[in-house]
Amino acid sequence: MVHGATWPWSNGFIRSLPRPKKNFHYTPANDLQACAARLPTTGKIIAELKFAFWENIFTVGQETRIWNKYFRTCFPGAPTQQTISQCRLVAYSDLRAIRHLRNRIAHHEPVFTRNIADDYQRIHDMIAWRSPVAAAWMDGKQTVLGLLGARPQP
Repeated sequence: MVHGATWPWSNGFIRSLPRPKKNFHYTPANDLQACAARLPTTGKIIAELKFAFWENIFTVGQETRIWNKYFRTCFPGAPTQQTISQCRLVAYSDLRAIRHLRNRIAHHEPVFTRNIADDYQRIHDMIAWRSPVAAAWMDGKQTVLGLLGARPQP
């Protein structure tokens, strides 16, 4: 990677992260710096960063810094007929939708009116981009699609 194995402590990487215009919005740099200050390894930092951090890595500002060079390596299952820019935009949009679904579930809010099949497909596709083998394994283990016909009607 451009910033090396110690990227969580790299000032260049931290400065490259998106900066919201409003102070009350999520700031990826603050999240990363807080994790890096208290955690000893990159692996532990990765596990502790908020979902929103990873969503923000797919903003257009990271396209030339990270994705143009490394996207196909990181996501070997991504559609080859799409440009890296198109894939990055899909990834950003899908991660945003997945995060919103996760937040609804985490806050015990109803999800009955959502198109859960579409949500599942987004999750599946993101996993398949990273590892088609893992996506196939998930398909064999999941039970959500079978339950959709029995769900309460809105």
